[in-house]
Amino acid sequence: MLEILKNLGYKPEVINYLPVNVNRKAPFEKFRKNYLNPMSRTIVNREDLIKMSPWWKKIIVGSDQVFRMFNTGIYMLDWVKGNRTLISYAASFGQDYYCGSIDENKASVLLKRFDAVSVREKSGNKICKNLGVNSIQVIDPTFLIKPEQYELIINDFTSSHKIDIKDEYILKIFLSKNNNNNFEKNIKLNNKIKSFTKITGNEIILDGIYSENLDFRDVGEWLFLIKNAKYIVTDSFHGTVFSIIFKKQFLSIVNFNGQDRIKSLLSMLEIDEDRILTSVDKIFMPNKILKDIDYINVDEKINLYKDKSISFIKNALEIIPNKKNEIIQI
Repeated sequence: MLEILKNLGYKPEVINYLPVNVNRKAPFEKFRKNYLNPMSRTIVNREDLIKMSPWWKKIIVGSDQVFRMFNTGIYMLDWVKGNRTLISYAASFGQDYYCGSIDENKASVLLKRFDAVSVREKSGNKICKNLGVNSIQVIDPTFLIKPEQYELIINDFTSSHKIDIKDEYILKIFLSKNNNNNFEKNIKLNNKIKSFTKITGNEIILDGIYSENLDFRDVGEWLFLIKNAKYIVTDSFHGTVFSIIFKKQFLSIVNFNGQDRIKSLLSMLEIDEDRILTSVDKIFMPNKILKDIDYINVDEKINLYKDKSISFIKNALEIIPNKKNEIIQI
């Protein structure tokens, strides 16, 4: 998003909101420091946001699950007052129904203050409609820039770190400990994986989240592993996103509550939903993982949504700041 705003001639600043209860992983902090610039000073609560808010005349919130967060009011900009332009870009509710930390009535009041609302999932349009707000669906911001720009991050990492991987590999990216444990320890599943790797000619399974020393991988290393993987198995939304960006064959493992985000993404890009599995125990389906995704068609869809999404951003930013009344906290 920063790159798009700069390309449009704006001088954006990242609001460095980091609540005290957020666990800050060193690799992510390093990435934020190196690539998310310029950035405001660290802000930890609503009071700090109110103090800093006079600096920002146009505010964009998004994307990911910002309207599902533990502090939904913050992300629906309940701290903003005065002449402002409020925009949501590719905001996600996380589910196909509203489940934010504030009630629907308050959410409706806050969203109606926005000058332009876009959501990431198709179901988000329905939720907004139920809240009395008009919205459009746009693509996740990670698709707005070219893959070559992510390769710059990879190159920054590989220029100072040696990665010694010579053979083809399957990459697993599991945020869920249960999925990871089942993948690693289930004897039946391990036998399936051995059969699977034999079928595809691969012999190595690498972890995309943790290094051999069980440290979180650097973002540049994570991108490198995705870019160079033969196949990817993931329960991460952005693991799926970057599998698509780097044109990989993949399977997405989702639980019942997380299906909507992945299904919406694959539907947008016309990728068969049979790549979505509800359990790692169903992973041995070589007919699915060996069936190549038509990335020529996928790229066409990405470009269409990219043009639509950038047009939304341009038009939203042209809206003149207008008065937003103060929200009284109860």
